[in-house]
Amino acid sequence: MIVAWIHTTAPDALRTILDEMNQDQSSFTLFHILGSGSDVQEVKKGLNVPSTCHYYQIKLGFVIEHNQSRWLTHDEISNGVIRAIQEKNPLTVVGSLEPWSMRP
Repeated sequence: MIVAWIHTTAPDALRTILDEMNQDQSSFTLFHILGSGSDVQEVKKGLNVPSTCHYYQIKLGFVIEHNQSRWLTHDEISNGVIRAIQEKNPLTVVGSLEPWSMRP
C-alpha cells in the first residue's frame, strides 16, 4: 500500500513510483492525496496507472467554523486518510470544498 501526498514541486515523483511498482507486476493499492484545488479527473488522466494498481483519490478541503474557514489540522487530515483507506471509495473528500469562496 502506498499513501502519496506529493506537492507540485516534485511533478514526476508519482510517475516514478508507478513505473517502479509496474515493473514488479504485483498488485498494489495507491491512495493519492490531493489539494482542494486539484481537478481529480485531470490528475488521474495524467497518470499511467497500471492495471495491477487499485487507485484511490483523497481530496483535502477546509473547515468552516463560526462563518470563517481554516485549513484542516494534522489530526483531521490523518483521520480522513485513515477513513479513506478503510472505506476504499474511489474519491474521498476530507473537509469541505464548498462554498469555494470560503476557501482560506
